[in-house]
Amino acid sequence: MKKMSCGTQNGNFVNKCGGILGAVGLIVLTGCNQSSAPTEQKTLDTSLCQFAVGSCQQTINNLNLSLSIDPVNAPSETPITYQLEFSEPVEHLKAQIAGRDMFMGTIPLVWQSENSRLFETTASYGSCSSGYMVWRLQLEFQHKGKTNLVHFDFLADN
Repeated sequence: MKKMSCGTQNGNFVNKCGGILGAVGLIVLTGCNQSSAPTEQKTLDTSLCQFAVGSCQQTINNLNLSLSIDPVNAPSETPITYQLEFSEPVEHLKAQIAGRDMFMGTIPLVWQSENSRLFETTASYGSCSSGYMVWRLQLEFQHKGKTNLVHFDFLADN
C-alpha cells in the first residue's frame, strides 16, 4: 500500500494535497456564508422582533415582558443597549444572546436594575457575511417561585 504524503517531491504537492486542503478550508469557512442564509430572507418574518416599530412583547404565565433595544436596527459590531421590562417583579434573571440558526458563540448578559421590574444591559455581537443573521436573546428568571424560560428573536443589521 502506497503512503500518501503532501511533500513537494516531483512537484505533485498541488495535485495530491491541494484538493484536500481546499476542501478542508471550504468546510472551515462555511459557518456564516451566503449558502446558510434562508432563501426567503426578503420576506418579512413576523416571528422576529421589529424594534423599529416598537418594543417586542411577550406574555408568560400572566406576566408581560417587553424588550427594546437602542439602536433599533440592531447593528453588528456596535454596542447595543437592551432594556427589559416586566409587569411584575422577577428574580434571578439570567440571559444570553446566541445565533438562532447557526452557531456564532454565546454572549452572556449582565443586567443592571434599580428595581425588580426594569433591567438594562449593553452588549455587542459579531457580524455575519451572509447578510441575514438572526440572534436569539434567551431569558431565564423566577416569578412567584416558578422558573420561566423565554426568548426573543431578532434580525441583525435590520
